[in-house]
Amino acid sequence: MTLTIPCLLGLEALVADEIKRLGLAGVRAENGRVHCDGGLADIPRLNINLRCGARVLMELGSFPAPDFEALFQGVLALPWEDFIPREGEFPVKGYSLNSTLRSVPACQAIVKKAAARRLGNAYGCETCRRREAAIKSSSPSSRTGPPCIWTPPARGFTSGATGPGIWARPCGRPWRRRW
Repeated sequence: MTLTIPCLLGLEALVADEIKRLGLAGVRAENGRVHCDGGLADIPRLNINLRCGARVLMELGSFPAPDFEALFQGVLALPWEDFIPREGEFPVKGYSLNSTLRSVPACQAIVKKAAARRLGNAYGCETCRRREAAIKSSSPSSRTGPPCIWTPPARGFTSGATGPGIWARPCGRPWRRRW
């Protein structure tokens, strides 16, 4: 499984060194992110030991999507039922950088529609097939599934494995006293 760790620009080499020290293989640095090969047992190790990475994401799949139909078919082929339970909800967040598909809201709707159709077929849920957007977008605290992040032009689909960003969590002090 490919794990992706987003980071601030310029910190890619530091994050890559931290990952290499943890013994993970296939470490590749790009602009603003570092990829490595690992398993489910490596996700907690990365969450605890990374100092410069923002979060840990699992890559669900990658495919070329020059048009909306290719995007729909590619998302439909991903194994969403392996990560999202029958009653699960998940947000879809996307970016359009150097892509022919420039409308982020349209791409988000297509991704959600394809994922809902795949989940409806997998779970035998007629409601999901009829109302292709049966997966609701509610408050972040009530979401039971992982967030899905879509990043063109590589059209990689990643799923959050850390919850909130590592940088946003308190380290050592859960709160600070104000006098």
